[in-house]
Amino acid sequence: MHSCVVVLVASAFSRQLANQRPSTHRVPAVRAGGFGNVRARDRRPEPDELCACGSGASYGACCARLHNGALATGVQELIRARFTAYEYKLPNFLLSPAVTTGATDTKAVRKELETYMGSYRFLNLTVGEPVALLADGAGRERAACEMTSCYRARAAEIFRKHSQVINERVVTFSERSVFVRGVDGGWRYSEAESEGSYEGEQGYDREGAEARFREMLADKRARGVALLPREAAYAAQHGL
Repeated sequence: MHSCVVVLVASAFSRQLANQRPSTHRVPAVRAGGFGNVRARDRRPEPDELCACGSGASYGACCARLHNGALATGVQELIRARFTAYEYKLPNFLLSPAVTTGATDTKAVRKELETYMGSYRFLNLTVGEPVALLADGAGRERAACEMTSCYRARAAEIFRKHSQVINERVVTFSERSVFVRGVDGGWRYSEAESEGSYEGEQGYDREGAEARFREMLADKRARGVALLPREAAYAAQHGL
């Protein structure tokens, strides 16, 4: 898998949002707003701006399709839309049973998710090739896919039962996840096949993280893909 440096932060909620029968309902268009007293202002860009997933396409021609209610026709498409949902602060999308099997939309879960989204900037994503798996007991098509991403803490991470200040470190995350295709033809995130691995929380490898970030920058520049504003700013700040 290509060595990029950005993290898909689904792991904390992967196990929490699993084990529910797949829904045949389409995803409602995501709007700003929270659950109860919890309010969330989304960070979605204009349709003609570059999508944060790193595809090189505009948001309107990329992840906006799923964010606005369409079902995922492919695993990679869903991974990208889930990643940008964290960056754009779209909890409604991630908590929809049409996106995540077993999604539990409670006030506590939503508040934790929104706090997580507000604590980080999700920088870049690398997605591997999906691998077909044996169908589940219900005969549904399944696939596994690896992703690696990186994110930078805004302040403190609130993760499960502990809180940790990471300051402005870039944290890398990798996970192999399982996806299920519903009877409506749409793919859904099911579960993490194994525990995700982190770099940055314990024994932070700054040199390794920066090396992967440099590789990502070199790859984008070689392909003529414009850097996102935050990528360009981070690169300029660190002389990359």
